[in-house]
Amino acid sequence: MAIAKGGDQFEFGEVVATPVGILSYPKVWEAVQNDLSGKNQFSCSVLISKQDANMAALVAEGLRVGKALFGEQLKSLTALGDRGCPIKDGDLKDEGDPANGCWIIPASSNQDRKPFVVDANKLPIGDHAEIYGGAIGLMFVQPMAYHMKVGKGVKFMLKGIQKIADGKPFGQAQYNPAAAGFQTPAIPDYLRGHVQDKRSYAPAAPAPSSGRTAADNALIKELKSGFGAVEVTGDSDAIPF
Repeated sequence: MAIAKGGDQFEFGEVVATPVGILSYPKVWEAVQNDLSGKNQFSCSVLISKQDANMAALVAEGLRVGKALFGEQLKSLTALGDRGCPIKDGDLKDEGDPANGCWIIPASSNQDRKPFVVDANKLPIGDHAEIYGGAIGLMFVQPMAYHMKVGKGVKFMLKGIQKIADGKPFGQAQYNPAAAGFQTPAIPDYLRGHVQDKRSYAPAAPAPSSGRTAADNALIKELKSGFGAVEVTGDSDAIPF
């Protein structure tokens, strides 16, 4: 679908699931200002191992919208240049960066288009701590070709993410008190008078669940009708980017 705004032109493709990879810099709960555009956006990236990369469907849809806007002479996404190509090379990062050895798939959406966030069972995630750099998951993206005054290229618009499993958090290590040799200290003498054998109060009863909202049910219905942890098949050696 082509759209023209002023002197700018856009071509939108179909929503595609990325391969399962490692989520990187997920900003999906609140829109954050983009340093380049100055606009508030939701964003996330997925790191896909180059050894296991199978992005044929993702690349094919990106190339299709690119050709629809720029013409059949566009033979690969890399022909759009470093800025215009929607897939980045993680080997250009510093040594030791988690992106090394991976393809980086970045995606973003405007602040008025908040992405959905679901778990492996396609149920909405409400706990913000569940989504972090290092978690294993995938994104649902919509390729968009653009021709603007600032340049041209193809980008991925973020529609939602699905967390598949927990992974090792970036820049963090799980602290294990036992492995660190931490010993439980003795109670100081001055506190012994405060010790009780039993609690003298009862814990607060949990609040009753209000159930899923209509928006949650609509999202789940949409996911079950088409979206999910899609396994993309194809010849990864034939990826034209």
